[in-house]
Amino acid sequence: MKLLLEKGADLEAKSDSGRTPLLLVAENGHEVVVKLLLEKGAELEAKDSYGWASLLWAAERGHEAVVKLLLEKGAELEAKNSYGWRSPLWAAARGHEAVVKLLLEKGAELEAKNSYCRTPLSWAAGRGHEEVMKLLLEKGAELDAKDNLERTPLTWTAVGGKESVVKLLLANNNIDPNHRDKFGLTPLLFAAKKGYPDVVKLLLEKCRENDIVIRDEDINISTPPVADYQSSRYCSICVSTIPDADIHYHCRICDNGDFDICQVCIEGGYLCLHHSHELVKCMAKDGTLVEISD
Repeated sequence: MKLLLEKGADLEAKSDSGRTPLLLVAENGHEVVVKLLLEKGAELEAKDSYGWASLLWAAERGHEAVVKLLLEKGAELEAKNSYGWRSPLWAAARGHEAVVKLLLEKGAELEAKNSYCRTPLSWAAGRGHEEVMKLLLEKGAELDAKDNLERTPLTWTAVGGKESVVKLLLANNNIDPNHRDKFGLTPLLFAAKKGYPDVVKLLLEKCRENDIVIRDEDINISTPPVADYQSSRYCSICVSTIPDADIHYHCRICDNGDFDICQVCIEGGYLCLHHSHELVKCMAKDGTLVEISD
């Protein structure tokens, strides 16, 4: 790096995705090289084509020393990428406890939200990162924070099915174990649909403690979950994986055009976040969404 810079290499040269040398070394955790580039005048807040700055890359990958260095150099703590993701959200979603702790100590927003309105606690809960959740809860994270689908951290833990994480949230007396999201779905219904009997049992016990009556027809854990096909898409309503060959419906507006609904939910009468939006009938083919005419 020193040799290249002495020979006049461009500090701000960009790759096809808009990444500068600083972004690449921050992503890969090369602290000494990050320091060198900054000393040579590299732009601290340079962003790639998707709005990622060096601090975001370092936080997402869990490079604590690089995050610390960037913050000491004045990196913008609340910088967002194109989808509203900030450094504490990425660190929490990936389970990087030390980085989350560092960012919070430096003043990062505890309830930072992305374009889906999900908080660090919501992401950590959904991914099953128990230690990160404990840290966030100790710092006073909002237990029942709701995203744009009206789903809480408990909802996402039920989707993930990690029993110890569900226990951690249910230990709080103020939590609502039967909260219904925008589509009327509860944590219990998600756990039953995904096939997590131990989580179902925990939620039922909490409902009984809170004198919440659950009708037998509300749940069905006798049917095992459908096989988890390899696919990059899932239903935004029931959170089931949508196999590439399956016909489903897509909204180009909700969640920044990332809202898909499986055939089962459509038949159940579910639509996207606003009934005036046009839903496109489609299927995925070779990773590309293809519209299907009726």
